[in-house]
Amino acid sequence: MEMTVYADEAFLLNGAVDYLLLVCAAKLGGGRMLRLRLALAAVFGGVYAAAALFPALAFLQQLPVKLASLAAMLLIAFGAGRGTLR
Repeated sequence: MEMTVYADEAFLLNGAVDYLLLVCAAKLGGGRMLRLRLALAAVFGGVYAAAALFPALAFLQQLPVKLASLAAMLLIAFGAGRGTLR
């Protein structure tokens, strides 16, 4: 039995979940919440999740690349300030 995963659905679902998680993290952190930055970071996460589905981009599924994309998403959402690691 073969399973079909659609890239657009992966993008939308992961983007929405990323956005909600980033909003929760911003509220828990107590810092300023810039919704545009959170949305841009969520779009980045959705694009990454959809791109990782393609066999030609299989290197995106390796742990160091996943951690680098996580760091990039957090930098997009919260910037590189002192309170970022909170």
